[in-house]
Amino acid sequence: FFSSRRRHTRCSRDWSSDVCSSDLAILRPNAGTIASHTIIMPATPMNGQAIQIAFANTVTTLTQSGSGSQTVNGAFTTANTTFGGTWIYNTDTTAWYRVG
Repeated sequence: FFSSRRRHTRCSRDWSSDVCSSDLAILRPNAGTIASHTIIMPATPMNGQAIQIAFANTVTTLTQSGSGSQTVNGAFTTANTTFGGTWIYNTDTTAWYRVG
């Protein structure tokens, strides 16, 4: 599921994660429940770039947003250990599309 270019992000409180353009996968490995968290997709994605996101904990209120004017189709609003997905970016529409 995860390639060699992955990043594990950690938080012990409510905050946000910016996904870097060089990231291919993000794993949220925290123990315990997080009340709220925001994931911001890369600011300078390439056309066809894919990002995988998975969770090893519960996030009660999750915001997944694009950077700037980007939109995220099929964004998560909550998460737990059964959640995970892949989004692909399209430069023509400036949008991320959930494909898995």
